[in-house]
Amino acid sequence: MNKILVAIEDSEGSLRAVDFTGEYFSRLPDVQVTLFHVLQNMPAEFWDDGHFLSDEERRKREEVVEKWIANRRAIIEPFFQKAVKLLVEKGMKSDRIMTKAVSITDDPADGILSEAADGSHHVLVLARHRYSKAKRVFMGSVTGRVVDRAAGITVCVVE
Repeated sequence: MNKILVAIEDSEGSLRAVDFTGEYFSRLPDVQVTLFHVLQNMPAEFWDDGHFLSDEERRKREEVVEKWIANRRAIIEPFFQKAVKLLVEKGMKSDRIMTKAVSITDDPADGILSEAADGSHHVLVLARHRYSKAKRVFMGSVTGRVVDRAAGITVCVVE
């Protein structure tokens, strides 16, 4: 089975990446597409507040974190639905489309590359966002970091 990972966020660029995926890969007979989203960085107050937590404090923090993750997933779900619909319109079978959202505290590029490797994906598709040159120079971009660090996987960058 050919496994394709499409890294997305709620943006027009991501829709272009989904459209590209549907256009070029939907005709393959044994393709599986995973729409993958890295949830917005978890607020720092959820990580650690400088002391060891009691069991009760740890349990309460875990509840808050789980609620935060559920809320973030609810925000991205309509975009997942829009992306799945677009792939199906391009001819992809709905039972070959999966969605996955994860929360990480590290660089989103690392999360995308880790998912690509752990899921044994053959192709990674993502969009280049149209940021100003100054913003790319000073802040970098997730797409740029993925391309710089990708090894052993085909990466398609969609404009």
